[in-house]
Amino acid sequence: MEEQVDIPALFAEQIKNKIDIALGFCIYNEKNSYQYQKFQLIKELTPLVSELLDKDDIRDRLIKLANTSKVNGDDNDIKIATFDLIRNILIHFPIFQTWDEIWISESLLKWNNPKNSNILKYFKNNCNKTFTYRILLNENKKWVERHTIKITIPVLEKDKKVYLKDFLSLDDAIWTFGILDYYLKDLGLNITPYCFTCSL
Repeated sequence: MEEQVDIPALFAEQIKNKIDIALGFCIYNEKNSYQYQKFQLIKELTPLVSELLDKDDIRDRLIKLANTSKVNGDDNDIKIATFDLIRNILIHFPIFQTWDEIWISESLLKWNNPKNSNILKYFKNNCNKTFTYRILLNENKKWVERHTIKITIPVLEKDKKVYLKDFLSLDDAIWTFGILDYYLKDLGLNITPYCFTCSL
């Protein structure tokens, strides 16, 4: 008999390990250091996360959990929307070699419609608004607020490039992926007992 394999857990374990390493770079080093390593990690995370969220209504369960979690504030919608923005840009436009190179425009996004409709919607719904959201990590079985992100969403214009770095730093993008750090285990995925760790 073929051994039963928990496929979502295989993805979740890889995501957890890469998030831990990426967050370690953010926590224990200066903000603008290890830029190449951070960008490589977030690029490696993107297809793993996208594949996992496409299966077994996991994304719907994540959103439901985010909206009912006792460790969250009232910033869940923009937090998850920004998380989706980052992974959609990286998955649909794997043409950039560094975070600082990433730009988008209305013309670029309409080139591959409807796949990029969620990116367009993010900017149209939130342009000129300022949001603040918090990232909490489970450290030694205690929830700790580790980072606060404040972003002002720019207006997306037809032929004008909007650089992602101008409103969302690479470190803030990694911290945004950190929302998964306290969701994966609670989604019922059978992964290693969950507590934030770091190995550099």
